[in-house]
Amino acid sequence: LTVLDRLPVQLPQVHSIEADVTDHNALRKAFTGQEAVVHLAAIPNPRTAPADVTFQINVQGTWAVLQAAEDCGVKRVIVASSVAALGLHYNPPGWGPQYLPIDEDHPQSPINPYGESKLAVERMLDWFGAAHGLLLWYGDILAVYAVVGLAWLHFFRERAGATRLRWAVALL
Repeated sequence: LTVLDRLPVQLPQVHSIEADVTDHNALRKAFTGQEAVVHLAAIPNPRTAPADVTFQINVQGTWAVLQAAEDCGVKRVIVASSVAALGLHYNPPGWGPQYLPIDEDHPQSPINPYGESKLAVERMLDWFGAAHGLLLWYGDILAVYAVVGLAWLHFFRERAGATRLRWAVALL
């Protein structure tokens, strides 16, 4: 397991690479020889950073991840999105889904720059996957404390024919 982050990760059996998610060359170096990429690096909510920083990290960072994966022959990528892309998080009271259960066809109406950045990422994933033949999965992660490793690779293998899958994980 290789982890790329701005800060070193010191865990047994983890290869740690210090780099920024927007650094395409560092990502290419890190992705060489990898089977899959799980992209979780992003501004996590609309309160963490100004809108311009949120777009730079979330949108440019995702492009750098996808392009580096494509450059290195990595064909499977998981990307964390947010219900904010649908306009269903950090929203005013009474602003709910148009129908339940929410599916891939639910209207997307983000109400802040963070949600717009996540919607831009989802649109990028759709066209990037189609244009470059990557198998991309993205989804909404709510309060996730994930252990990334063989479970993610199993997820990829089980859904090898899918090219778009909206998923959600909530750990209580």
